[in-house]
Amino acid sequence: MLPSGTVTFAAGETSKTVTVDVQGNTTVETTEAFLVTLSNPSSGLMLGTTTATGTIVNDDGAVASIMTASANKSEGNSSAPTKGSPGASSTTPFTFTVSLDQAAITSLTVSYSVTGTGANPAAASDFVGGVLPSGSVAFAAGETSKTITVNVKGELTIEATETFLVELSNPSSGVTLGTTTAIGTIVNDDGTSGNNANNTFTGTAANDIFLGLGGDDIIYGGAGDEIAVYNGALNEYAITRLGASFTIADSVAGRDDTDTVTNIEHLQFFDRSLDLTMAAKAATISAGDVNSLIELYVGYFNRVPGAAGLSYWIDKLHGGESLNDISKEFYAASVQYSSVTGYSASMSNADFIKIVYANVLARSGDAAPDAAAVQYWDDQIASGKVTKEGLIQQVLHDAHLFANDPTWGWVPQLLDNKIALGHYHAIQLGIDYNSPDEEISTTVALSAVVTPARIDVAVGLIGLSDTVHLI
Repeated sequence: MLPSGTVTFAAGETSKTVTVDVQGNTTVETTEAFLVTLSNPSSGLMLGTTTATGTIVNDDGAVASIMTASANKSEGNSSAPTKGSPGASSTTPFTFTVSLDQAAITSLTVSYSVTGTGANPAAASDFVGGVLPSGSVAFAAGETSKTITVNVKGELTIEATETFLVELSNPSSGVTLGTTTAIGTIVNDDGTSGNNANNTFTGTAANDIFLGLGGDDIIYGGAGDEIAVYNGALNEYAITRLGASFTIADSVAGRDDTDTVTNIEHLQFFDRSLDLTMAAKAATISAGDVNSLIELYVGYFNRVPGAAGLSYWIDKLHGGESLNDISKEFYAASVQYSSVTGYSASMSNADFIKIVYANVLARSGDAAPDAAAVQYWDDQIASGKVTKEGLIQQVLHDAHLFANDPTWGWVPQLLDNKIALGHYHAIQLGIDYNSPDEEISTTVALSAVVTPARIDVAVGLIGLSDTVHLI
């Protein structure tokens, strides 16, 4: 009960002590205060300061500790990207338990933060939101257990198994820290991962993905569409064909070292990838058809193709589509990407014709077609004698008729050089990019530096002439 009583001063006394006995306990609670108040003075006594505060300092504490609950898991996968869709990422929850060794009669808090740790530390990009998670855990009165959930972002990127640390800090009053850290392990589930030793891998009938890491690895692909993954940028590796195999030598010591791969279709690097099958695939159609497909990229987009795109259209030819059918699909795509191509569904025939001349014939500015030429093709389109996609095919065909012409001979030379660059980029090297936007911007830039006399500037921008030899 709350103490009360009377203080009695004998004659001559000026000081007395009031003792308030506080009952000790082991209950975890906050520091508390109480007030002692004087009242009811006897006759002859007046009150001055009537109150004083007592503070009961909590000397009992709960010990907070963390342990893993479900924190050694596969990261999960994003949905596979398809044409027109980048795929969607899944979320995998990793859980940790924070426990108090005893309940409190008041609320308590403790903070936590996540950092990468170990030989392959997790990064912010491995977590939902792209940041390293942090927060606080709040225990209501009477609670002794809470759960921290760390959401890991699923993906299709091949990488080593990674680890992260969850650490407790900043306990509130009434809490001390016991075990402050717990480890989460994000298990690679996207392919076969090696270590820093010399490993040998053999593929299966499925589509296998290999991450050799350090050591001189030997990788044999199986019957599927196989990918070997490397950690650096493409131009940091020397790649050489040796019969039916390829060697991939990393210029950065201790990273991927030198691998030998056989029956592997794709090499994936940090910035670009290589399709090792493109030379053989291009040989399955006529050289004329290959050139015509590359010309469509020039005519519609004024760029050279990537390997995956060119491979897609080769499959279309094998599937029975004609070049005219494919040209219609290019036109539909060129309208969809109007910010890149300049084509739009609402543009006038005259504007369309001028862009065709600029892309195919490099005739713009002072070399732009005269009004009579524009009017001729405008009438052809308006009368239905030629479609817009048919016009591009016709202009591409007619450009080659000016070979050796003293005025316009440079036009077919320029077109031939863009075709040659397309062969080098998509077939000889088999280059692909990490995103459609990156491919478009890069290949437009490459095409822009081709001249009627040379492609070496574009080859230099690609930057692989000294390091990649696939044929």
